[in-house]
Amino acid sequence: MRSRYGVMISGGYGSIAGKVFRLGHMGITAHPTTVVAQIGVLERSLLDLGHNVELGKGVGAALTEFANWDDASRSYS
Repeated sequence: MRSRYGVMISGGYGSIAGKVFRLGHMGITAHPTTVVAQIGVLERSLLDLGHNVELGKGVGAALTEFANWDDASRSYS
């Protein structure tokens, strides 16, 4: 994902090592637009690797979850 699309992922730690991966989502990258774009790149990357992925399904789910996002109440320092 990093070399082709510029999005980095990393593995889980401790008891979840090898079971999950993490998308960067701290600070300014916690904004819905960044998270949704990362999920779109993840979908595309999985498809590139031959997995059966319905493009847009994860993106749609993320957009649904962000329906009540109020950017005005968020602050980044």
